[in-house]
Amino acid sequence: MIYNFLKIIVRLTLRIFYRKFTVNNKQNTPSKGPLIIVANHPNTLMDPVVIASFLKQQIYFLTNGSVFNTPFKKKLLGVINMIPIYRKEDVKEGEKTDNKAVFEKCYEFLAKGGTLIIFPEGYSVNERNLRKLKTGTARIALGAEAEYDFKLGVKILTIGLNYSEAPKFRSDLFIDVDKPIEVKSYQAAYEKDEFKAVEILTDEMRERLENHIIVSQSDEDDALARQVEAIYKPILAEEVDLPKKQRDFEISKEIVEAVKYFSLQQPERVEQLRTDLEIYQNSLNRLHLKDAEFTNKSAFRSLSDNLLSFFYLLIGFPFYLFGLIHNYIPYIIPSKVAHKLTKEIEYIAPMMMIIGTITFPFFYALEIYIFQYFTQLHWLWVVGYGVFLPISGFFVLYYWSFLRDSRNMTNFLAIFGRRKAIVERLSEMRENIILDLELAKKEYLDRKEAME
Repeated sequence: MIYNFLKIIVRLTLRIFYRKFTVNNKQNTPSKGPLIIVANHPNTLMDPVVIASFLKQQIYFLTNGSVFNTPFKKKLLGVINMIPIYRKEDVKEGEKTDNKAVFEKCYEFLAKGGTLIIFPEGYSVNERNLRKLKTGTARIALGAEAEYDFKLGVKILTIGLNYSEAPKFRSDLFIDVDKPIEVKSYQAAYEKDEFKAVEILTDEMRERLENHIIVSQSDEDDALARQVEAIYKPILAEEVDLPKKQRDFEISKEIVEAVKYFSLQQPERVEQLRTDLEIYQNSLNRLHLKDAEFTNKSAFRSLSDNLLSFFYLLIGFPFYLFGLIHNYIPYIIPSKVAHKLTKEIEYIAPMMMIIGTITFPFFYALEIYIFQYFTQLHWLWVVGYGVFLPISGFFVLYYWSFLRDSRNMTNFLAIFGRRKAIVERLSEMRENIILDLELAKKEYLDRKEAME
């Protein structure tokens, strides 16, 4: 009962928290167990929450046992279906980890058709990478099947979680779902050599996960890839014939792969690109400009477009002011509190979301009460006021984004008028970078085609 109620709240909250919440290949998700869901782990508590939100069945989470350190936490985490599992680093020196009882509980749970979520990396790190997978997932899956003579029908479903900016409100989340692995297919290998079968199954899970997430070779390469994405992805998006919902992910994945390739094959070229991009970005920063202002799409709008923008800003301002007054406090409190409670970036987003599910309903209820108390209007007006509160909050986000873009464009035109030579030099620098990227793209694609 509590789980299902929380699930409804979470689904609604996630659609608000993320600008884009995309689940690709959702049809691959079995609607019932026995099932083990395996995913990468970039965003702590948010990861199991986002997965559970789009699954029909109730699920249980294998969780780091160190979290269950008080009776209250044990009770609370038990209510939301969390099962403790202890790693070597979670026990005191000299003690041994004993997860035998947990494994047996998982076997029984799977035998009843249950669904588990496991993050085999063992801990959460906010980066575009995949850490070494621990073998516990494969041991549970194969152990459960062996316990019941490989007649359970246990499946393993690998899911890739890709956050554009994990800790930020209104960022993007792309979830890619693979086809399930039939654990029974490992029966012969397991009966021949249990340990080898566990290793092979773990390797398959890793290979599948890497196909569904963006994996950078290093922090330096990832930073370069993100710079390339910022300037070059809009151009590639017009050339790539893919469904919109997976286009950004596939482009980012290929850019990261290309950076990895050129870093190994032509490191001098990569360093030159890195230098050019840094000079270009630093120049933009000094002038308070954005790269998007140099694109043809946003360069110089017509007089009618500018007039429409002006009227939109003018007419929308009272609604923006209303929304800002009524939504600012419940909006800002989650961010302030989350950053006060922790300095670990992986915990910021889940804390903001959890706190937001409290602050917004509380302040909306308070504002509705105050409105009704002082106006004494008919209840229909009070209901209308209450409905308009969240709508006005969304309008603030869109209005602010439009205002920011308009301000940036005005700044661009002002700088272009005063310092035309500098802007033209920046534009030329950008065109040279794009030309280099075009040449690199051709070389990279030719190499891929030759290998295929």
